[in-house]
Amino acid sequence: MLKHISTLIILLVTGPTLFGQTLEHAQENLNTLIEERSSLFQEWKRNSEERNAFFGGQSKSDLKQVIATQQKIIEVDNRIMDAIEKLNMARNTRVTEKKDSLSAQTFRFDSEQQRLGNLIKQKESKIKVLNDEVKYHERNGLILKIAFVVSLAGLIGLGLLLWSKRTA
Repeated sequence: MLKHISTLIILLVTGPTLFGQTLEHAQENLNTLIEERSSLFQEWKRNSEERNAFFGGQSKSDLKQVIATQQKIIEVDNRIMDAIEKLNMARNTRVTEKKDSLSAQTFRFDSEQQRLGNLIKQKESKIKVLNDEVKYHERNGLILKIAFVVSLAGLIGLGLLLWSKRTA
């Protein structure tokens, strides 16, 4: 059980690197096979054009060489098909990895955007509360100034009234 878990952990850690190498390796393998097939095709072409028979036709050994070369070409074609399939699987794996990575990034960005949106709403709410408090204090300050001016005017008026009664 522990052996399987450690193997899984190693695959998870090294997996993306292995798949990346597999894609390049699969492409190189395919290119090598295509070059090999091209070489075999040229050999087949040369063998098909050889005329070693007594009357200028193809001899039995010429035909055997042509058939042997054709069989090699067929074998290489089958290996090319396998290589194409491996290359497609490696590409699909890489596309899936990129899609998963982009999905994770999108999720992180969406979460961060939502967190920042909530933070902005909280700050806007706090600003509104502070603006309301400022308006309340400005209003109270204005009322106190008016009350002070009225009180001062009343005191001055009372003082003038008292002073005028003393002098009269």
